[in-house]
Amino acid sequence: MKHVKMFGKSVPLIAIVLVGLLALGASAALLTQYAQVTMTVPVEQSVIIYGGGETGIVTDTFNAIGGRTYCRPHTLDNRGHVEAPIDFTWTSSLNPDGIIVSYLKPLNFETEVSTDYPTMSIPATITVVDTGTDIEWTIDIDMTDYAAFAWGGHLGYGLVISKDGIHPAFQVHGNDGVDHAYAFGTHLYSKWGPTLQDGYNGWHTGTGGNNIPVAGIGWIDCTGDRQIVAGDYNDALPIHSDGNPDGVFTVSINKCYLGDEFYWAVQVMGQTSDTHYPVAWAMWSGDSSTFPVAEIAEDIDPYTLAMLEILDFYIVYDFNIALPPDTYSITSTVNVG
Repeated sequence: MKHVKMFGKSVPLIAIVLVGLLALGASAALLTQYAQVTMTVPVEQSVIIYGGGETGIVTDTFNAIGGRTYCRPHTLDNRGHVEAPIDFTWTSSLNPDGIIVSYLKPLNFETEVSTDYPTMSIPATITVVDTGTDIEWTIDIDMTDYAAFAWGGHLGYGLVISKDGIHPAFQVHGNDGVDHAYAFGTHLYSKWGPTLQDGYNGWHTGTGGNNIPVAGIGWIDCTGDRQIVAGDYNDALPIHSDGNPDGVFTVSINKCYLGDEFYWAVQVMGQTSDTHYPVAWAMWSGDSSTFPVAEIAEDIDPYTLAMLEILDFYIVYDFNIALPPDTYSITSTVNVG
């Protein structure tokens, strides 16, 4: 038997081997772990759309007419604790030529201004608010001493909208004697058109012009009677009636037709017609470069949802006047940005 010296003594080699094997056996028997945790975690989607349920699909239907624009409101909810970048894409079951789809976040626009009285004749406060579906103007004429400026017992207004801040797009007015084809006081819509050969600086609002009663427009609503005294429209008796004793007119325009921003001006009429806002506006000149801008919405393609943000937005569908009649299935997809 082979021996080796260890610590000054002769030790059989097999003994050393046995000690090593025992040590190895003792090491293999030690614990390799103390515990395990097994967890089953059903994870829900972070960003959801209200009304979409588990599938995240919202089905909507509405009847449309070519040459018109429509808005449909929706809500996204980021339930995560981090930001969620998103963007949008859309497809159409038929040729999408002639269709424009956009995605806007309302900014809850509001403002209040006053006419420059007494430099201008008629004191009035003009309030503009976002009502959810519309932008609404309230033209509130101070009726404390109405007889001083209410000629013939009536008042009038004109609201001008510009899309580009260069030229007007259209106006809404109370027909203060402009178009004799309609009863005075009828709320009318009139488009501005510089390419037409007649009219005044592009305004074609006289009898036989392009006035359309607001009642037939569908996306504009107006309130407020022209008459503030007893009798018919030509009666000048200084007696209050229930026609419009407070001198208040409202104009509501669907936000679909105003885009994400627009420009506006107001004229107030009575015994005089010099009162307007803004002061720098040269009334009915066809120039809207002095109009104040109203930023009513933000384009959210793309957009980043903040942690726990609930986003109200609306999809705008714009159909070309020459779009062929058919049934179009338009699908908008909210993508992970």
